[in-house]
Amino acid sequence: MSEPLPQSAEAKTNVALCEESARVLAAYSRGELSVEQMRAALSRCQLTSNAPEAIPIRDNLVTLVDRFLEGELPFEQFNEAYGRTYHQDLPQWGLSWTEQEPLDEIDERLQWTTDDAPSDEDRAYGYRSRDEFREWLIKHRRLLTGTA
Repeated sequence: MSEPLPQSAEAKTNVALCEESARVLAAYSRGELSVEQMRAALSRCQLTSNAPEAIPIRDNLVTLVDRFLEGELPFEQFNEAYGRTYHQDLPQWGLSWTEQEPLDEIDERLQWTTDDAPSDEDRAYGYRSRDEFREWLIKHRRLLTGTA
C-alpha cells in the first residue's frame, strides 16, 4: 500500500472548504437550511475569486444596480448596460459561486421582466413587471456584497 501524497496547507484548506460546501448543500437539500442560511454558509466556504480581473467587472455590475435603485438609471438603460457587461465583459468561471450566483439571478430576472404588467398566463410562467423586479432587487441587493 502506498503512502498518501503530502498536501500543502493550501490544498488541505481547499479540501476542507469543498467538504464543508458539500455538507452545507446537503443540509439545504434536506430542508434544514433556508436559502439565506445556505448562501451565508457557502460564502464562508468560498471567499476568493478564480480570476482577479473579474472583480472590477463585478464591482461595475454592483454599481449599475445601485445607480438603478437610486433612480439614476432608467430601467431600459440599466437592462442594456447590465446585460452587456454581464454577457460580454464578465469572464466565465472568473468568480466564486457566492460572487457569481447573485449576478446570475439578476440577469435571469431581467430576462423575465416585461415592459407592461404581465397577463395572468405570463405571470404563471414567471414573467414579472418592472416594478416587481425593482422590489425584488431591493431585497436581493444585500446578497451582492455578502452583507445581511
